[in-house]
Amino acid sequence: MGKLEITPDSAQHIGERGEQQDAYGCFDYAANAVTHAGYLAVVADGMGGMVLGKEAAVVAVSAFIDAYGKKAGKAIPDALRQAAFEANAAVLGMAGERGVRGETGTTLIAAVIRDDELYWISVGDSRIYLLDRQSIAQLNEEHNLKSRLERLAARGLVDAEEALTHPQREALLSYIGIEDLTEMDIPRTPVKLARGCCVLLCSDGLYRALPDEEILSAAWRSAPREMARELVAAAIGKGKRHQDNVTAITLTLDGGCDQAADIPGEARIGGYRGITLRLSAPK
Repeated sequence: MGKLEITPDSAQHIGERGEQQDAYGCFDYAANAVTHAGYLAVVADGMGGMVLGKEAAVVAVSAFIDAYGKKAGKAIPDALRQAAFEANAAVLGMAGERGVRGETGTTLIAAVIRDDELYWISVGDSRIYLLDRQSIAQLNEEHNLKSRLERLAARGLVDAEEALTHPQREALLSYIGIEDLTEMDIPRTPVKLARGCCVLLCSDGLYRALPDEEILSAAWRSAPREMARELVAAAIGKGKRHQDNVTAITLTLDGGCDQAADIPGEARIGGYRGITLRLSAPK
């Protein structure tokens, strides 16, 4: 199909929290003469149950963008994996300097679009979705106790009720800032994209406020250049008690053939304008 034009949008809201602990960044490598590296988007959600969540998220996003740019000659999945390791090391280093090693961390999800192909990596429970006008699919698997219990329940190894009601089901089992980062979601085969589809990266403040069908309907209420802002406004408009920080990046595709998004069979169907952290080329 060839190259698809990307229309990006991004938005963020503090919700009802005392501090914004989400961070995000975008970088168009093609615009900086690194055409084979694609367009990169990253969202990190600092862990509220730990200290220095804001700092962990900012460090992770900045380190990830820098590291990916330096590895642009590698296969994209390898470059994403190495960037995650370097982001993890950067958060551990920051935590060590602040005397809180082992007590801080952040989720991270990153997507790369090159031509008509989508690659991603995720650690934690932030999400990446693929949308077209009729459907929405969550592409990544979350690294929390809930996901592990659901897999065990499907194999008959734990009671299904336990998977639904365990009090620690949202606890993260992998995140950026962990001492031994081994669990990531990073497919080797990219997803083929089509004209008119949209890639959404978001923190849990969005998807815990909006079920999938409401994400789908809210996304297409506005033009692509306002899509992320529409989604964040819809989440905040729910008036949810103790609303978490909300961050969304949307990458809407144009310039190719009209067809439905190529959603993998195993996919699960399911106020404040942010500023990208990095506007210059990674060193």
